[in-house]
Amino acid sequence: MGRFMHLRTLAIGAGVIIAILGFARPAMSQVPVSLPAHPVAGVIPTQLLAEPIADSTPNAAQLRRGQYLVAAGDCMSCHLREQGEPLSGGLGLKTPFGVIYSLNITSDRQTGIGDWTSDQFYRAMHDGIDDEGKNLYPAFPYPWFRLVSREDDDAILAFLKTTPAATYKPPKNDLAFPLGIRSIVKGWNLLFLKSQDFQTDAGQSPEWNRGAYLVNGLGHCGACHTPKNALGADRSKQEFHGATLDNWVAPDLTRNDRTGLGGWSTDDVAEYLRTGRNAHAGAGGAMADVITYSTSLMSDEDRHAMAVYLKSQAARPSVANAPPDPGAMRRGAGLTPVWARAWGWSNRAISTLRPRKAGPRSQSGW
Repeated sequence: MGRFMHLRTLAIGAGVIIAILGFARPAMSQVPVSLPAHPVAGVIPTQLLAEPIADSTPNAAQLRRGQYLVAAGDCMSCHLREQGEPLSGGLGLKTPFGVIYSLNITSDRQTGIGDWTSDQFYRAMHDGIDDEGKNLYPAFPYPWFRLVSREDDDAILAFLKTTPAATYKPPKNDLAFPLGIRSIVKGWNLLFLKSQDFQTDAGQSPEWNRGAYLVNGLGHCGACHTPKNALGADRSKQEFHGATLDNWVAPDLTRNDRTGLGGWSTDDVAEYLRTGRNAHAGAGGAMADVITYSTSLMSDEDRHAMAVYLKSQAARPSVANAPPDPGAMRRGAGLTPVWARAWGWSNRAISTLRPRKAGPRSQSGW
């Protein structure tokens, strides 16, 4: 018993150290630092994710599947730095303890993953272990990716190995000691890493289960939209209740009528995922990248499945908030036309850039 308590204490200590380390997309943002010079990308990121793969291409069906899944996983948003080649990494992710740079996941055999085996890739996706056996930081969302099937993982790797090779090594992570010792991540994994198998719910429809697979797996929506505890893990029984991340709000995705999606229809959610706007909200910040590089490229069927799953989430309990100051609201309403004139916007142009009607709430961070 004494040895167990000692090991548990070490694990908790390690968990505390790495707890808030830019957990997936939470608490992450591009860092205004000078990155090594590199040529401007010759390939448009969205083109790489959407360009048709010819039937004559060897293994075309698997490559198409992998291309689609890379979009579904929003890989581009984190693995694309300013003026860098798509998926070559080097994006600085700011965390409370320093900066973590995303890795090169192009087909380059020296600095990318072109030399990785399918087993190595599967281990990275499911256990957060790289090709050299080192722990990856949870800034790479393997706690969610571990729900992805082996067949889908193999398809993702097959596609990534066809991407243009970019010989580029991201800067070294800038972390305070001892956070640079990757083995401390083992403690966090011991405490918080859940089962890697996705379990279908026989009581739900195939569409609901497909949505659950996408939202909780490749989509890793809870990485941003579920609040975290002091150790950086999801708070128990608060899935999708919303969180604040680096001055951006990742809103509540439950059926709460005021703070969540209670006032949205399933079609409203699907439309937002397709275009980044609907009658209730417009996407901004990191969510705009998610729309651009991920959900806008997905099928109508999958967007609808995700919407069905999200609309099934129990409403977050409401918390009473003080009403806004009426005077401030009047002044804000009076300034809106002034801003519009200053920017040369007509009422019709504005209507295409904001929700079309007022509702119980509107949101711009999701």
